[in-house]
Amino acid sequence: DSNFHKENKVNVMSNWKLRLDKQNSISFKNLFNQIGENETIIRNGFDFIQRPDDNLRNYMLGYRSRTIYTGQIEGIHDINQKNSLRWVAGGGFLREEEPDLRRFRTFRSQQEPDANFSMQMPPSSNLFDTGRYFGDLNEYSLNHGADYTRFFSGSLASVKAGYLVDYRDRDFSSRYMSYLYPGFFDPNIREDLIRLPLGEIFNRDNVRNMNGFVLEEGTRPIDSYTASSLTTAGYISAEIPMSRVTVITGIRIENNVQKLNSRDDFEDITVNNPILSYLPFFNSTYRIKDGTQLRLAYGRTINRPEFRELAPFVFYDYKMDAGRAGNPGLRHATIDNVDLRLELYPRLGETITLGAFFKYFDSPIENKTTVTTESPQFSYINADYAISYGVELEIRKSFIGLTDSEFLDRFSVNANGSLIFTKVDLGGGAVAQEQVRPLQGQSPYIINSAIYYDDQKNGFATSIVYNIIGPRIFSVGDVLFPSIYEMPRHSIDISMMKKIGSHTTLKAGIQDLLNAPNRFYQDSNRNDKIESGTDHPIVTYRGGQLVNITFTYNFGM
Repeated sequence: DSNFHKENKVNVMSNWKLRLDKQNSISFKNLFNQIGENETIIRNGFDFIQRPDDNLRNYMLGYRSRTIYTGQIEGIHDINQKNSLRWVAGGGFLREEEPDLRRFRTFRSQQEPDANFSMQMPPSSNLFDTGRYFGDLNEYSLNHGADYTRFFSGSLASVKAGYLVDYRDRDFSSRYMSYLYPGFFDPNIREDLIRLPLGEIFNRDNVRNMNGFVLEEGTRPIDSYTASSLTTAGYISAEIPMSRVTVITGIRIENNVQKLNSRDDFEDITVNNPILSYLPFFNSTYRIKDGTQLRLAYGRTINRPEFRELAPFVFYDYKMDAGRAGNPGLRHATIDNVDLRLELYPRLGETITLGAFFKYFDSPIENKTTVTTESPQFSYINADYAISYGVELEIRKSFIGLTDSEFLDRFSVNANGSLIFTKVDLGGGAVAQEQVRPLQGQSPYIINSAIYYDDQKNGFATSIVYNIIGPRIFSVGDVLFPSIYEMPRHSIDISMMKKIGSHTTLKAGIQDLLNAPNRFYQDSNRNDKIESGTDHPIVTYRGGQLVNITFTYNFGM
């Protein structure tokens, strides 16, 4: 792939705060983003399975516009030393438009290296060949919530209660059409037309009622949907400090109703999922001695499908060369989390944490690959259950006082790593798949590290951050299509900051300095691991480095 990507952004932030008195204030926060993205991808290569004798050159040309606004009014009222009230009301708007996404496939025989590439013409309108796609998404949201806190005299104990109401409404529609050359037109003219350069082939003169290209729309009712989500929730919690132990516990009760309406060629497709969830939480801290404590925590969370994961609409993902379709039968997932940590604080700004964790997933949502007549297609499934457990270590260390060097005193390091084991069981849903395997999307290890330099005297700071994740299942396969794994890649980010005078700050950075390739391999021999020379690459690409420079001038006094 040769990729060109240009992004233009306009960001406007406006925040206001009204202080009624020392105990009461009202804030009004606004954030607006307008984003325009142009992208062109030219793909050269071979299809060893379907077209082994041809050189292929495929194109994607597109523009996408996104408009995002969020606004919020928040009130904070410290009624007295024992009572505090916070309330919030807000809303948002999202619009995404793809006004003309174009995708074309061309080919040339390897026996004719000097010939022009020929346009691949489909027999009927589809998402893959000589296609033009138009998409329009609008979403509105409203929310309101309040929290009340009661503090008790003579202690640090407190009780907190609150509620939340959140509503989202989405309307999505899309259309697509393809250029065709009907079989009853003159085949000799067809051969001349399909060899024209890409900039000429679909000129207006070549689209005609006889012996030319015609446009055929392939849009179906399933290519549009409406959806909504209403969440109402309430919670109560208590913080109970004792001699060496502090306990925070409570419960959140949440009712959510997800609705989605679409239609296939034969009948309406309706999703109506009302779900009442009880989500308890518990966090206790035992202070062993000054600077050392043991923490035990439990919490239940819920993972609801996104609208896009529910909608049966199919979209062709050019980058992965696969369709993406939702699953209206997808269920929410519930996760129980248990976490045990030993925390040490040797000095100010320093931490050593050793932890162990266990998670139980009821009906986890996973990305799955299925094979269609055109190409692989990604969709979503629920497994029966999954477990995840492991250990993690985090260290934050300051160099202050380690030597007599003022230069070394300015350094600090941060490193953390996790070792994770997972198992998912599909239960009765294991049709043409392994019933037990690792959980999709979870890496067996994660490593992050950073070194910081901070010279406050001269107003200069810099950092170098490194991270890597272990190989993880990108999409679950079946008997026809092996699972796809996302392979590890090394990533280094560098950032610098320099204050110039009392009002000016200059920041610069490089993200993904190594520009290591993103690699997706299929497990061809189905042994749950990727082996070079045996397993086959599906997609390999480099995302490029991102260089940014920011100049800030502060008008404040």
